[in-house]
Amino acid sequence: MSIADPQHEREQISARTKAALAAARARGVQLGKPENLSNRNIGSARGNAVKTAKARARAEDLAPTIEEMKAAGTVSLRAMAEGLNARSIPAPHGGRWSAAQVARVEARLREQCVEENGSALSKSANRASVMHRELNVPNCNLHRIATRPSK
Repeated sequence: MSIADPQHEREQISARTKAALAAARARGVQLGKPENLSNRNIGSARGNAVKTAKARARAEDLAPTIEEMKAAGTVSLRAMAEGLNARSIPAPHGGRWSAAQVARVEARLREQCVEENGSALSKSANRASVMHRELNVPNCNLHRIATRPSK
């Protein structure tokens, strides 16, 4: 057996595959799945909506724990992350909690408060700016959790 044999076999397979695809095209067979390309944006939006819904549900599940920690005097994001880790609550993607992840959960809770009260964030207000800005929404059930105490 020589080294040229495997290369020759690959070329033969390629030639047979190309011939079969050309014959299928000639018969009018639709190759591939064009809707995968044309509906990419729709699929992406649906996927993002599912991720957002899961993140909101997760934030709501964590709200009582965060409220309990704040009632116990835990105010820093790092201390809250350590508290969640001590309770063996998994972080969003597994592993340990960080202060940034706790800040994102609090931001999501604040966003939910705003949405519950009929207010809407402007398009220019992205999640990062919401995290660093206090939103005073007194009628929200999650208000006392989502609002950071002033120093």
